[in-house]
Amino acid sequence: MKTGSCKWSVPLTMYNIYGMTDMGSVRTSNEDGFAVNEVVIAAGDYRADANTDFLTVVCDGMGGESSGDVASAIALKAFARAEGIAGKDDLKRLVEQTVQDDLQRHMDRHPQTKGMGTTAAGVLCRSDRMTIFHIGDSRVYRFRDGFIKPLTKDHSLVETLFDTGQISYQDKRTHPERHVLLRSLGQPQVQVEIQELPHSAEVGDLFLICTDGLTEYVTEDELEALLQEPKPLDQLAQEMVRRAKAGGGADNITVVLIKRAD
Repeated sequence: MKTGSCKWSVPLTMYNIYGMTDMGSVRTSNEDGFAVNEVVIAAGDYRADANTDFLTVVCDGMGGESSGDVASAIALKAFARAEGIAGKDDLKRLVEQTVQDDLQRHMDRHPQTKGMGTTAAGVLCRSDRMTIFHIGDSRVYRFRDGFIKPLTKDHSLVETLFDTGQISYQDKRTHPERHVLLRSLGQPQVQVEIQELPHSAEVGDLFLICTDGLTEYVTEDELEALLQEPKPLDQLAQEMVRRAKAGGGADNITVVLIKRAD
């Protein structure tokens, strides 16, 4: 396991961060990955302690033979080298311009990778204020007072069908086109969704960032019940991955947990 310590000037609020990425039970390569500040993890796990300033993101590459693993790697490297990201406007430029331009340049230079893309979902913390961002179907949840709450809504065909009343909530998990995305990095005219939470994180708040390799096989009710258990972050994340693999594990699985410790 890799470990790290995020940089800070005045140690105020402390956050514990643990993430892991796994190929799953079927695939032979990993198109997922995550980054915590300047550290990129494409395999294995990573632990860090941070104060009130950090940027954490997960990416799920798409394209298979069109280099989904390359797309996620390019995006994560762009996030990891970002500097001066203070809030919503900076995040928007980072995702829609810097990351998008890096992906487009690679596709221009390597035509065989045309059509590759990646999702992204993450948390920016600045002075204890959380900004949530995502594009695609990777997700961010907050667990507080025993209950889990989704902070993102998938940019997917089934989510649109559900919103317009064409399918039920239960249908979302089994619909044959549930993996069709309406937004992703690498597509033309990319648009990231950003939400600045109105209040600071509370002591005990836990944020879960994950790819659909987890949520495909582990329900929100199951995640909520698991997070109610008083276990260390690494054990919680490892159990989530274990359950996803036990449920089928046909996709790569990435989980990042962030907990406000004090």
